[in-house]
Amino acid sequence: MLRASIYTFMCSVMLANVSQADVPKVATDISPVHSLVSIVMGNLGEPGLVVQSGASPHDFAFKPSQARMLQDADAVFWIGEDLTPWLSDPIQKLAGNAISVELLENPKTQVLKIEEDEHEEEESHDEHDHGHGEHDPHAWLDPENAMIWLDVIATHLTKLDPEHADIYAANATKGKLDIEKISAEASERLDEMADAKIVVAHDAYAYFADRYNLNIVGAITPTDDAAPSAGRVAKLVALVQSQNVKCILTDPLSKDGLIDVVVGKIDVKRATVDPLGAHLPNGALYYTQLIGDIAVSIETCFGN
Repeated sequence: MLRASIYTFMCSVMLANVSQADVPKVATDISPVHSLVSIVMGNLGEPGLVVQSGASPHDFAFKPSQARMLQDADAVFWIGEDLTPWLSDPIQKLAGNAISVELLENPKTQVLKIEEDEHEEEESHDEHDHGHGEHDPHAWLDPENAMIWLDVIATHLTKLDPEHADIYAANATKGKLDIEKISAEASERLDEMADAKIVVAHDAYAYFADRYNLNIVGAITPTDDAAPSAGRVAKLVALVQSQNVKCILTDPLSKDGLIDVVVGKIDVKRATVDPLGAHLPNGALYYTQLIGDIAVSIETCFGN
């Protein structure tokens, strides 16, 4: 009896190892993409994450551990070169045999262009040399894009692992329902704030504002997170004074002194918001928590 039990146990372990080995190894660039892939993979596996929580994707130092992750990957899901131009070369050299999926380049992705005057300012910051393109890369802050990407992720994982196609599809479907729910809640929270004027510390919220009809009238730092010019700061000071701005959204990396200069002596409330949700645990629940937290922070900033 004991021998039979041991044999049965060993067989189950071997089958589990075979099943796990068949699941693709996946690398992702940032926490929002990691969360969406985690939703689709479910209990089958856990994707790797290149840009760890708290780090900026705009200016990231590539490490040996990330190199090994790309070398082992069967698939790499990332926003694209508009956000992390430094990642393109490592993917080509280290993950040449893996499928590389730039989510921003998917034809169904709803993409916003960088404002012309801001694009010109970004180009003037030669010392930063971020290499960003003409598109605003923060597309994950539109839940509609996230739902589109769940299907994209499920499709590519199914091509690599057709045995688990039903699981990928079911997980993507459930993920879309969860995102629809949190997006509806966010819309209800922010419905009465369409006319309220907001200044943001970092110009990362155009997609969120577009989805929920928010009025962002200015940003201290441009989309590529480069230091603002003196002219940009001066314009913002005048804007805050003339536009009756009631809320400024800061982020964990914001410089309080710079914000104080922009706000001056005007009574403007502040709320800390992070487009990458560094305070949130990574995983399948991360994305809906991110969208919900941003909505609550903006609502609170207006005293609701």
